[in-house]
Amino acid sequence: MSRYALTGVCLLLLFASGTVGAEPDESLERVQASGVLNVAVYDDFPPFSRRDDKGRAAGIDVDIARELAKRMGLKAAIRFQPADESVDDDLRNAIWKGHYIGGGVADVMLHVPADPRFTVTVPQVVVDSVYYMEDVALAYDQRDFDGAPGIGAFTTAPVGVEIETIADLYLLSALNGQLRDNVRHYHRLAQAVSAMIEDEIPAVMGHRAELQGLIAGQDNLAMHNVSIPGVMISSWPLGAAVKSSNAALAGVVLSTLKNMVDDGAVDAIFAAHGATREPIR
Repeated sequence: MSRYALTGVCLLLLFASGTVGAEPDESLERVQASGVLNVAVYDDFPPFSRRDDKGRAAGIDVDIARELAKRMGLKAAIRFQPADESVDDDLRNAIWKGHYIGGGVADVMLHVPADPRFTVTVPQVVVDSVYYMEDVALAYDQRDFDGAPGIGAFTTAPVGVEIETIADLYLLSALNGQLRDNVRHYHRLAQAVSAMIEDEIPAVMGHRAELQGLIAGQDNLAMHNVSIPGVMISSWPLGAAVKSSNAALAGVVLSTLKNMVDDGAVDAIFAAHGATREPIR
């Protein structure tokens, strides 16, 4: 499945939010005593989180985790979290319960969708201090179009997409299904972009930041955001999740991350990875 439960319907109707519990706890003291902040990030999710060619953790969210821990006087231990079937599953596995095969839980998870317009579905966590706005975008080969293509261009031209994502659902349903025969499915967005670079398809729709990293250095490729009408969501805020019973830890983690956004540290991290942070709107 795609990262942070982008399984189509799940992301159309499901986002995690919550409220920090008011009961006293020893979570902050526990973490401070250990000297380590365990941070979960999505596995194999460039440019946000990946392993480099030497097996070391790298990416935007990895650097955010390290800066967050540093400001708390701690060291960051990066926990790569495989994506499960839904956001609920990811938060259960990473934050409040742990996977059934074991492995424990992290103190905080990054890159978690958070939107107050949706019903609280995971009361065991709080998602706050949003640091980035993700969008659906279209990357395309400028040599194949006369200007930036609209969605109608794909009634005749093929377009690539990662399977079971918002972009996939949108393309299959847009214009009363007129694009269906021209949608080319790939298991990963990187595979779709590779096909575009190899001139197999002229365009790819997916997440803006992922596309931005994947098309870097390709002078003939361009990109623009896509507005999706109707019930589908074309943009969503991303933040950090902490177990709601860990009130003391949550307060410090979320306020520290907010300060990192406010003083420009998060913007600098995005820029260092060749990406642009889209402010919350």
